[in-house]
Amino acid sequence: MAGRGGDPSPVPRGGCLLTEQPPSLLVGGWILDAGAVASWTAGELAIQSWLAVAPVLGLTFLLPELAVTETHTLRPHAGVAVDELVTHPHVVLTQMSPADAAGVEDLLAASRTFDVMAGWVVHLCRQRGWNALTTDPGRLQRIDPQVPTELLL
Repeated sequence: MAGRGGDPSPVPRGGCLLTEQPPSLLVGGWILDAGAVASWTAGELAIQSWLAVAPVLGLTFLLPELAVTETHTLRPHAGVAVDELVTHPHVVLTQMSPADAAGVEDLLAASRTFDVMAGWVVHLCRQRGWNALTTDPGRLQRIDPQVPTELLL
């Protein structure tokens, strides 16, 4: 019988063809770094465009808490814009877990650098298989020359 015993061939049901195996669900997205947050606070068109198409493309933007802290520290006057980004429906703010911290520590030791925010972004890119949206790919590439990035201009 079609569709039984691991055979993924379609089975007619109620006028629709369905497979016995459920479709795989993938969430796609990008990792934002402090440069991306700063770009948002400056009203740059590139980051605004990415966030505008997020609902259409089903994208999620993962935002490390340290990127927010770094931007708040440098640009305290931009608090409203940063808060707007953090509460965007397609942005997920993430805190570093102890396991993440250990992974970042290993990355920083291997690269002989100490840039915790950039290390965390690289760690998240590796963990998720996502690219980083950044205004400074060199900052991330000092930790991992192969980290996939998209330059925000």
